[in-house]
Parts: sequence; structure tokens; C-alpha cells
Amino acid sequence: MTITLATIQAELLAERALYLPALHAVVCSDVHLGKTSTFRHHGLAVPDGPHITDLQRLDALVRRPGSASCAQLIVVGDLVHARHNHEWERFAAVRATWDNAVTLVSGNHDHHAMAFAQRAGIAVTPFLELGSMAFVHSPEDAHHGPDITICGHLHPAVVLHGRARQKLRLPCFWHRGSIFVLPAFGSFTGSMTITPQHGDRVWAIAADAVHAVHQT
Repeated sequence: MTITLATIQAELLAERALYLPALHAVVCSDVHLGKTSTFRHHGLAVPDGPHITDLQRLDALVRRPGSASCAQLIVVGDLVHARHNHEWERFAAVRATWDNAVTLVSGNHDHHAMAFAQRAGIAVTPFLELGSMAFVHSPEDAHHGPDITICGHLHPAVVLHGRARQKLRLPCFWHRGSIFVLPAFGSFTGSMTITPQHGDRVWAIAADAVHAVHQT
């Protein structure tokens, strides 16, 4: 689904990521590499499947063909979750096959990964500004000035209500004022239910599609 953020064209992807045609950039947030391994380290029987699926999705996005090709990947914080483990190394092996530039806008979990990022060929910065667009992990740290600031951290989700009192909770993209919040890319993450207000725009992700659910 193609939308306009301020004056910037963007494509919302069902893979829980954003594509910026002007920059040939795929943008995602909150991958949380290593979270399943961290849970297993603490004795919880968590399968490895979610991490492998997430890595496959990310690899496919970076390898987008044609006019929607990806020249750079921007991760808006929390690439990793906690301790170094084999999930990090799987990612590093895949990243080594990419020619694309990778930038990590560091999040609250990423202090674990500075040496790893350098070894994996990932540029790290606490704040990134490209023209009239900025990138920072938490909306609380957004700077004044850019037309639009793309953030993560909150893992937003929206609850949809059916006619027969059904409820469905879905990850979503959330736009309020000059702040645009990405859904968590990692499938093994929690989420925060948002309550849209007047002026907000919200797009829910269901299966392989993005749907506008709140437009004012």
C-alpha cells in the first residue's frame, strides 16, 4: 500500500517494513535477534522457527528486484535482543551475502551489539537524518525539525471489532503528527495496543496485506 508521509512517498509492506522509493531503502524496526535463544537459555521451551522465518523475510526484502530494489536497509533500533548467540551469527552470515548498505539506528537493546555490528559491516548511529526525514528508535527521542520521523520501540498493535462482538488484534503502522511508528519486525515480540485519536492514521497488517483501519 502506497501512502504519503508529509511530502514523502512510502510503501507499507505486509512483511512489517516500510519501503522508501526515493532512497531505495527498506526500513524496519525491532528485529530482536536472539530473543528465542535467550528464552531457551533461561529454560523456556521456545522453538527456533520464528527467528529463521524472520531472517528469510528480511533477506527477501533486501533482495527486492526491479524498480523497488533495495540499495540500503535501515533498522530503526533493537536489531538484537540480549546476549550474543547463534541467531546473531546466522544473521551475520546472511548479511555477508548482501551488497546493500545496512544502517542500525541504535535502540535500547543494541548496546549489546556494537562490536558485532562493526564486524558484520553495519553502520551504527543514534540518530539518522536524510533530507526532510529522520530516523530514531523511540518516539520520545524525536528531534524537532524533520517533516517526518520514523520510529520503532513501541511495537504497536490495533484491536479491530467485528459485528458479532469479535475482536482481532493485529500489528500496525501508526502515524500521529510528525511521528510514524513501525510495527515490530520480529514475530516473537510483544506488542502495545494503541488507541487511535483524532488525526491519527493506522494501517493493520493481516496475513499478506496492509489495510487502512483509521483515517481522519
